[in-house]
Amino acid sequence: MIPEILRGLSMLRNVSLAGNNIKDVQSGIFDGMSIRHLSLSHNAITDASPKSFTRLDDLLTLDLSYNYLESVPKDLFAEMPRLEILNLEHNVLNIFPVVSNLPRLRILLVNDNRLSFTAPGQLSSLRSLQILKLQNNRFVSFDISPRTELLSLQSLDISGNPLRCSCGIAGLGQVLHSNTSLLERPLSTKCTTPDKQVVIVRDVVGKLDECTEPLTSVPFHSHVILITSHVELSCRVHGEPEPAIMWSTPWGHQFADVAHLHMLEDHCEECQPARRYRVHGLTGTSEVSVQSNGRILRISSFSSSFNGNISCTAFNRLGNATAIHYVKAYSAVKTVMLESLFIGACCAAVSLCLGFVVGAIKRAVLRWCSCVGRKKNVKHTPVDNVSVQENLNESHFEDRCKEDSMDFDDDYYPPETPFTTPVAISPTYSPKKSGTPGTPPGGAWLPSNILETMEEVRWRLRYGVGRRVESMKRNVHAIKESGSMYVHNIMESGSTAANKVKAGVVLGVETVKYHVQSIREFCGTGDMGVQTVSMISVETNVDTQESREIIKSFTIV
Repeated sequence: MIPEILRGLSMLRNVSLAGNNIKDVQSGIFDGMSIRHLSLSHNAITDASPKSFTRLDDLLTLDLSYNYLESVPKDLFAEMPRLEILNLEHNVLNIFPVVSNLPRLRILLVNDNRLSFTAPGQLSSLRSLQILKLQNNRFVSFDISPRTELLSLQSLDISGNPLRCSCGIAGLGQVLHSNTSLLERPLSTKCTTPDKQVVIVRDVVGKLDECTEPLTSVPFHSHVILITSHVELSCRVHGEPEPAIMWSTPWGHQFADVAHLHMLEDHCEECQPARRYRVHGLTGTSEVSVQSNGRILRISSFSSSFNGNISCTAFNRLGNATAIHYVKAYSAVKTVMLESLFIGACCAAVSLCLGFVVGAIKRAVLRWCSCVGRKKNVKHTPVDNVSVQENLNESHFEDRCKEDSMDFDDDYYPPETPFTTPVAISPTYSPKKSGTPGTPPGGAWLPSNILETMEEVRWRLRYGVGRRVESMKRNVHAIKESGSMYVHNIMESGSTAANKVKAGVVLGVETVKYHVQSIREFCGTGDMGVQTVSMISVETNVDTQESREIIKSFTIV
């Protein structure tokens, strides 16, 4: 800081505090002093109070070069009526300083800063200005009036700026046309034409296009933005000279580039280049800022709090134009959830249908294999006997397969036929009871037919006996199981009956005891003597057939 000891040195004329680490200039630190030359260059001053240089009526030179000033208050130089030299070079100024209240200013040095605009008529009060240094800034246009501004100017250095060859430098062209020796380093003073060709400014003076008011190509834009994403909104407005842009948000805040603030004083009093917001939900913190000379509004971590119309308005000396951006946030969580549910439901339905198909195929195959296996296990005999064919008929087994009867015994199969001849032919006549057989009608004796007939009868007897034996086995097994179940039921019933008998005997004894006591109380003699009652009970275990006698005696007094 500036040492407080200076306050008492009223006779000082030259004060140099250059090359220190001063960061702030206290208010009223130079009050009452008669300083003529003050140097605060090569320090670290970032801000100055409006009352930092008050009551310096004798000050002639003020040097604030090589600091970190971004802007200066409007009234910073208001109480310096005799100031002649103001040096602000090599700072980071974004706004052209207000010097309209310095009528004696001769030299103004604001080179090597970040200046891009001068407001119309801003230099009109500097009637004594002779030297103006603006080189190495960011001037796109230099809008001055040749009739009221820079009338006493002798040297102008505007080299090293990206000037546009448009009506924004028309006033400069007229000044240069009347005073050709005014421009310093003319070969380094260039501008960029609309076709991106770099030319010397003095060569295009008098050939510039007329100025146009701001126009917008698309007046309305609509955006659907994913939550937590970053969005950049562009203001597509054109005009000559290049307009200053102001953004207005639906929540009531206004944003503009720092270089445009002096041109937007009449439209936005609280414009800011950036602002940070704390929002609820997944985004946490969002930041809104302007970029690219105010033409882009960037919103980081977009949320639903920013939904609405965001407008950008462009201003120049001929008029203004507005474009609107409608923004709306959407969340991918609901979309992903619905897609997941739909895909899951489809997969479940496909799996269910596939299960039904596989189950039906499996059931059909198992039933077909079961029926085929049962039919293959039955070998039919080639005899023509009707009874044998009926018992072994294929339709019989098909019907049983269709009915799915559980009484079919898979472990029993009929024996194979013992016939060796393809067809068993029985004789067409009945043999007589006598031992001598008769002669067949053909007159020929057929002993082989008798043998085959006897073999058939023997096979039928054996097959029938086998079936009867198997049927008896099954019946015996069923009787055995039924008998076991019946015996078990009898045992359970006997045990239940024994328990009921036992409970009845106990209840009877208790009843007798109760009546005896009642008789005693009824008679009122108070003495009925001593009586002994004996009881014999027999318990029989049904399961083990064991019996035991239980003798119980009760003495009644």
